[in-house]
Amino acid sequence: MSKKNTKIDYSRQKDLFNPILFPEGVSIIGLGTIGSNVAYCLARLGIHHLSIWDHDIVNFVNLPSQAYSYSDVGKSKTLSLAKSLKNFLKTIILYNNIKPKTKFTSKVDVHFIDPIIVIAVDSMKEREKLCKILIKKQKKSNKRFVIIDGRIGGSQIEIYTRTNLEKWKKTFSKYPDQDPCGARNISYIGTIIAGLISNQVKRILKHEGIKLDILFNIDSLQLL
Repeated sequence: MSKKNTKIDYSRQKDLFNPILFPEGVSIIGLGTIGSNVAYCLARLGIHHLSIWDHDIVNFVNLPSQAYSYSDVGKSKTLSLAKSLKNFLKTIILYNNIKPKTKFTSKVDVHFIDPIIVIAVDSMKEREKLCKILIKKQKKSNKRFVIIDGRIGGSQIEIYTRTNLEKWKKTFSKYPDQDPCGARNISYIGTIIAGLISNQVKRILKHEGIKLDILFNIDSLQLL
């Protein structure tokens, strides 16, 4: 194959989204069912500058719903995903390799965070910590962020998009629903929410109208 044929061809989507026109990057914090699938979806969309963070390692329980393989088990999610994406699309990635079992929210450096941030962490507690850090850092750096916060509750998908950190904080629930252990993650849920979040990113970059709140129940196929 000649070199001129080795570049990814986006001609079949260019009227919907031409990545050449949008060099902006996206940060993804949390690389589980939501974050790892969003990373792949955005890479295929043509977002080739991804900043990714996670403090966890890959376990066998992650394989059914997350974008990892058997060879990644026992390894850093951040490094595994970065390597996989680079092999997949030669994607440019800035990542923070945070050691397992450390609190990554205290390690995220705002100077390496892109204006669009996908929040894909596991708990409200982690969101609260991260929000405090971003608010504090924002005051020092005068950066402005667009938050896309993805949440899964069984078969229900929730996506909250905010341009103001204080308004994002108001979406936090003090008493989030607790799903049974065997009803937390399944492959198609991760794929669907990744597609919806990627669509939000596309709409933000193209200055199209966005829905601030997307609540979708997969079982009933209803927007709530």
